[in-house]
Amino acid sequence: MNKSSKPFLLYSFILLITIVGIVLSVVVLKIRYEQMLMDKDKTQKELIVTIQEQKKLNAIYQDLTSEEFIIPFAENNLMLIRNFNSNDQIKIKKEQIELIEETLNKKYE
Repeated sequence: MNKSSKPFLLYSFILLITIVGIVLSVVVLKIRYEQMLMDKDKTQKELIVTIQEQKKLNAIYQDLTSEEFIIPFAENNLMLIRNFNSNDQIKIKKEQIELIEETLNKKYE
């Protein structure tokens, strides 16, 4: 080989290595990009499932806290009575209160 062909081969070899490096970088970046897209799709599906679960739990919560559920449960299981007239007042004589206080004091002494 003569003197002029050595630099040409060296530059060709460096150019070839650079092109191979760029091609490999592009391929690796494309693969990584596709993996990230798949992760994004998976996360979006999980988000949709979580939102659906949250809506389901909200519906159950609303059913359990509704008046139609609480009142029969309280009446049947807890033996509570609904007070329809909240304007009514109970009047107790002072003597009865004192008698009850005395009874309680005797009981807990």
